[in-house]
Formats: sequence, structure tokens, C-alpha cells
Amino acid sequence: MHEFVVVSIIASVVGLLARLIMLRSDYRQYPSSPHSILSHIVMAAIASVLGAVAVPAFLEKQYTAVTFLTLAATQFREIRSVERESLQSLEETELVERGQAYIEDTAKKFESRNYVAMASSFGYSVLYYLSKLYLNERLSMLVSVVLICAFICFLYYYMRSGRIEQIAKIEIKEVKNNGPLIIVDDVVLVNIGNKKSQQIVLENAVGIVLTPKDKDAEVTLSNLGQRQAILSNCSIQLGIKKDVDEPDFTPLARRNPQTGKIAILLLCMENDKDIIINSVAHTPILESAKRKPSLFYKNLKKDKKV
Repeated sequence: MHEFVVVSIIASVVGLLARLIMLRSDYRQYPSSPHSILSHIVMAAIASVLGAVAVPAFLEKQYTAVTFLTLAATQFREIRSVERESLQSLEETELVERGQAYIEDTAKKFESRNYVAMASSFGYSVLYYLSKLYLNERLSMLVSVVLICAFICFLYYYMRSGRIEQIAKIEIKEVKNNGPLIIVDDVVLVNIGNKKSQQIVLENAVGIVLTPKDKDAEVTLSNLGQRQAILSNCSIQLGIKKDVDEPDFTPLARRNPQTGKIAILLLCMENDKDIIINSVAHTPILESAKRKPSLFYKNLKKDKKV
């Protein structure tokens, strides 16, 4: 019994550490500190304990205890709903909304990271009892910790989102006008009839053009949710020269249907071009926006050969 307690405690700590590694409050300040962070830590601790005790419970033939894993998985699915509802309720307070796709992507990440905590603690327990068949107790613990740390590192890098800089070339372009039409790189972004607003846009706005690097990138960038995520990220990082009820100064992203390029219009507080480019470059690629038409063409070529 003493061994089960020790193994469960170590496994729980391993699972909690796995979650803490992935728990960061960055420039988006979500989860916010300390309240949201505390709730995520508590949920991670619960997930870790459930994963840790599953193997000892199974070895003790306490099969009913193992069913708690299934129950926990059901409850953790509710985390996505809670996070989604929380972020959606905040949308009305944002000058530039995140968008449904960005919110859903964030909610899925929070749900999956609790599974990481559970899987890490469960994995430690499994590795410990398997290695103990061939090694002594201390060596089994050491081997299990090393292997599960490697597993956590793999998950950490595997679950990282790609960035816009990986799929598109980012350039600053001049903002022009043709009468009331505001144009960036031959793409009409908005029609501003108010002369004063038009002058402010021409003097202060920054034009950005994203050129897709391949067919997959072109389709991914065409996604409305991905474009809104770029605008939201840039507004948070760079600031925005806009207040409530000033639609003329709203950030915009429009697609050139002929070339697949994305033209962006921003009225940001930051004027440094390198910082602006980096802001766009570091925007995450949303899971829901990813598309792989190249696989279709690849499979089509294989079918023709057959």
C-alpha cells in the first residue's frame, strides 16, 4: 500500500508539472492571473490524481475506481464549453473581436491540456510498474521520470501552433486611395465617404500584404477566422487608433481572389515597421483554419498512376 501511495504522489506531481509547463499568461492575458490560472491549476491537479491512481487501482482489482477516468474525460469536455462561453461573453468588450474560430481554438487547447496532465501521470504509473519487472524500485522511478519527461517534451512541441510567418511572406505596403476607396496593393479594403476620416486613414494607417508560400497557405489564409485572428492579435500587441462607434478605423483584411494575397489595413499605435511585421508573423495558425489541398492533388496523381 505504501508503494502505491508513493507512486501515485509522484505521478500526480509529474502530471501537474506537465500542465504547468503549458500554462502561460502572455500578451493576451488569458488565462488572467491569478483567478483563471488558479482554476486551471486545480483542474490539472484533479486530472493528474485521477491518472495517477488508475494503475494502482487496477492492480488492486478496484475496477470501479478506474471508471472515474471515463467520468473525468466527460467532465473535462465541459471545460471547452466553459472557456468558450467565457470568451464569447468578453467579445462585446473588445474593440477588435477575436472571432469564433479563435475562441474555439483557445477552448480546445485548454481542454486538451488537462488530458496532457492525466496522460502524463497515467503514463508514469504504467512505466513504473512495467520497468519494475526488470529493475529495482529506485531505478524504476528514475527511468519512468526520464521517459515521461521525454514524452511531455514531445507533446509540448507537437501541440505548439504554427505561425503566420511559416506560411506567408509579410510585407509593408503603401496605403492609397481612389476617391473614397482605400486601397492596399491593388486590393480595395473599404469605402470611406467622410473626408476627415479618409485623411486620417491615409496619414496613419499601415498597409500589410501576406503572400502565401504555397497552395495550402493560400487556402488557410482565405479562412475568415484566421484573418480575424490576425487582426485581433495585431490590435492587442500594437494598440489601435479607434474607439467605440468609429467604424471607419476598424482593422480590415481582404483577399485578392486572383492572387490569393491578403491585404490588411491597420491604424495602430506602434509605428515601427519591424514590430508590426513581427506582430503579424507571430499570430498562431488556427487548427480550424488549416487546410491541405496539396494532399488532394498528391492523391489524385497517385490514382492516375494506378
